[in-house]
Amino acid sequence: IGRGAGGRNLVLSDLGHPRPHIGEGDEAEQLHVIGGGGAGIVGLHHRVLHQPAGGLLQVTEDGGRNWKPVTYAGKYIKGLCALDIVKEEFINHGEIGYKYHVYGVGRVGSPANFLVSHDDGNSFTSMDMSPYCSALYDIKMFNKKEGFACASTTEDIANSHALILHTLDGGKTWKKVFESQRPFEITWKMFFPSNKVGYATIQNYNPDKTVDTQHYIKTTNGGKKWKEYVLCKDYKARSFGVGFIDENNGFIGTMNSG
Repeated sequence: IGRGAGGRNLVLSDLGHPRPHIGEGDEAEQLHVIGGGGAGIVGLHHRVLHQPAGGLLQVTEDGGRNWKPVTYAGKYIKGLCALDIVKEEFINHGEIGYKYHVYGVGRVGSPANFLVSHDDGNSFTSMDMSPYCSALYDIKMFNKKEGFACASTTEDIANSHALILHTLDGGKTWKKVFESQRPFEITWKMFFPSNKVGYATIQNYNPDKTVDTQHYIKTTNGGKKWKEYVLCKDYKARSFGVGFIDENNGFIGTMNSG
């Protein structure tokens, strides 16, 4: 889901083809948020979850004609930047069934919170993430237990470092697997074309225009270790979204050029 310059959301199918809306009868179980900034849509089966900018998480069960706020237990969440869904297969009375786990993180500028549902989005629980980071921008779950989150170290952007967090217990606990060493940085979005190779964008907010090198990070061992690379030397080219066709061919979108 991306929010364009005109404020219109664009829904991408699981094959990457644009669709202007989710129509009646559409199943959106493989949609994933690839935009951000406090708004996004992600679907599971016939239920679609929407996080409006500045509002509560909303849910629709009729293709988007009607929406209602989602209630949750735990600490108040001021905003969500990203959602992800894991589809779990299980045996249900001798037949294959599916259970959906929903994960959300936010928000830009803090506070940092994590939201999770393990019952197809019927109930949610929030968790304070301030022991691990100041803000959260994106989440990618490999399965219901293991996943990664884009974050930043402190609310003060002048002292902020880009941060990647890793969980092996479904978000109950997290550990740092990457931290940049420059100030004015956050990690914004990530993409895994495979379970081994992943990319994440680093945003630089340094007001010093002589600091013009833009970076991204990459993992080749499933997120255990990340390495920095130079994206370009252009002060205006702050990076945002990232998407890859396969492990080697992909794109990073920036404010100036991609």
